[in-house]
Amino acid sequence: MTDLTRRSILAAIALSTPPATGACGGDDPTGSTGAAKDGGATGGTLTYVTGPEPVGPDPANLQITAGSGHGGRGYAVFGMLLGVDSEKGEVVPGIADSLESTTDPASWTLKLKDGVKFTDGTPFDAEAVKYNWERHTDPKLGSVQASIAGRIKSMKASDATTLEITLKEPPAQWPSPVAGGLTFIGSPKALKDKGKEFAGSPVGAGPFIFESWRRNDAVEYKPNPDYYAGAPKLEHLTIRSVPDEQQRADTVTSGSDMIARITNPQTAADLKTNGATVHVVDVSGGTTFIMNFQKAPFDDARVREALWLTFDHKDYNETVFGGNATTPTNYFAEGSPYFTPEVKFPEPDLAKAQQLIDEYTKDKGSVSFSIQTQQPGPAEYLQQTFQQLKGVKVKVEQLAGPTRVGNAFSGNFVASTPGIQVVTPAPQFHDEFRTGGSRNFGKYSSEVVDKAPAEIEASADLDEQRKGYAKVREQLIKDHAEMITARVNGMDVLNEGVIVPQWFSDGIPALDRASVGN
Repeated sequence: MTDLTRRSILAAIALSTPPATGACGGDDPTGSTGAAKDGGATGGTLTYVTGPEPVGPDPANLQITAGSGHGGRGYAVFGMLLGVDSEKGEVVPGIADSLESTTDPASWTLKLKDGVKFTDGTPFDAEAVKYNWERHTDPKLGSVQASIAGRIKSMKASDATTLEITLKEPPAQWPSPVAGGLTFIGSPKALKDKGKEFAGSPVGAGPFIFESWRRNDAVEYKPNPDYYAGAPKLEHLTIRSVPDEQQRADTVTSGSDMIARITNPQTAADLKTNGATVHVVDVSGGTTFIMNFQKAPFDDARVREALWLTFDHKDYNETVFGGNATTPTNYFAEGSPYFTPEVKFPEPDLAKAQQLIDEYTKDKGSVSFSIQTQQPGPAEYLQQTFQQLKGVKVKVEQLAGPTRVGNAFSGNFVASTPGIQVVTPAPQFHDEFRTGGSRNFGKYSSEVVDKAPAEIEASADLDEQRKGYAKVREQLIKDHAEMITARVNGMDVLNEGVIVPQWFSDGIPALDRASVGN
């Protein structure tokens, strides 16, 4: 932490959630106990149970989040240039010692640790970072981080550990988008030699070495003895893909030496009651209902507004989550520095909602659509809620996790129920709503929202940033874009004896220092 420059720290803190709302759980109904201390026995095998696996552990395919199921897989193989500490909400160093701006606010210098090597023996140097970041911008690759890398105007490796970066816009908070989008670096030699096969046998400089991959099941890793921070404590790591949340919970409660990612606060509360350790990261965002703006009936603003006006956030929390989630009033959590109480979701108004539907059906006919979901319960609540309106018919389409996620990214849906969990707004929140953003599944587009990120990031003043995000949220509500249905935190269940001293982003475990034993 001391190696980060004062300017970098201030930039990071300006984008962070205050420590008071960190991983200790605060008022979270699940009552996080966590395991936020180092220690534990050296050796042993840990199994990390997450959701659907990515297309492949290539940096171009990976979201830097635990909720996506990608973060732990990427961390194991690639480590991190920079990370966002979940508890403190600060950007912290990893393989990079610092990322600081110079006298020109559009110019930044990345300093790497000396002597770090990829597991194929090639140097982890400034040229390697440059190659990876340039690779994200190749349109043929379709990188999920293309928008962040695309903000770079030019790069120059002035020596082995120094990368000089010039940006197209002069943001005050460049470290956070790097930590949240460009932190995974693959071996350039392996990327060039393996091509598309890299995703099936990735090479990085992380704490573990990829061994084998049983598709839609598990990836096996062995420790990297030459890891820059010292060899991991674990003798072996397995990351399992279990798309169904209840199956993940059952797996960890019936096994040992496991961590399981969960999202349902009712599940977390039940596990806690039965004596499980539940680690919680307070986040903004939550469960969502998204509408495809390019497909009927959601290409018509009247239908989007009508559905918003039928939805009761408090009743949804009580009915679906037994009151164990948080009822949101806007996109940011109340503990976030960007929360503004005056910007609120609209209150239910069934009479106005019916009037809007009547106008639509008179012009275009009845409203009929399907909701793609992995978990039918929340979608069935939405189905019943929306069908209160005469002229509205809703079908629930339950899909396997990988299929639903794939459809979301390809736009092959009319309505869907993914989620967004963020500790800091950049880059995930920006990418959720800007035109062309990789997570803008509904193809929403607004000139006001597109201009906002650059304006927000041009200022290091928190009040100005807060005002900027309030403007964005007002526009999202005006356009009746993505609906945050409930606030659910990032949660992990840990077996007795499993210790994780640090967590990143929305709950990526520090696997290099994780241990099992008493």
